[in-house]
Amino acid sequence: DREGLRLQRIDEGILLKALEAHQDALAAGGPGVIQHGPRSSVTRVEVGGIRLVLKQWQRRGPWRLAADRLRGSPASRAWRSGVGLRARRIGATVPYAFLARRRLGFSVASWLLLEDLWPAVPAGTPGLDAPQLADAVAGLLARLRRARVRHGDLKASHVYPSKGAPGLEARLVDL
Repeated sequence: DREGLRLQRIDEGILLKALEAHQDALAAGGPGVIQHGPRSSVTRVEVGGIRLVLKQWQRRGPWRLAADRLRGSPASRAWRSGVGLRARRIGATVPYAFLARRRLGFSVASWLLLEDLWPAVPAGTPGLDAPQLADAVAGLLARLRRARVRHGDLKASHVYPSKGAPGLEARLVDL
């Protein structure tokens, strides 16, 4: 009862198992749940040796449902943004797949399957090398500006620095 797109390297079986693991993690609670709220839930799951992050949007109000009918589900918009960022060589987590459940033409729930950047941590985490972090974030901001990309929710918790050449590379997780 869902439709969407996925990269070829993530087969349908992995996607379905990730959705099941996501629901199990939400039911059990614990360290696999990154966020669980009324509008969205985020879990970290592992399927077939692949570490993944799955974000689910649900229970949107009538105005958002109407707007989503025109612009696409939150997951499809994040997918398009992630693919666009990566095509512009702007650091972003890999969007592997998105799915949406529709009722009467309205997207009532959607899911986004992403690459897990662990062991990278958010840019606001104490103990990171400040000069390298500043260079990495400045580089990310410069690439965003050159590409004329506006990020509506750019903050330290959405930027993950990871080892790159020669220092750190900052990548976005909120697409």
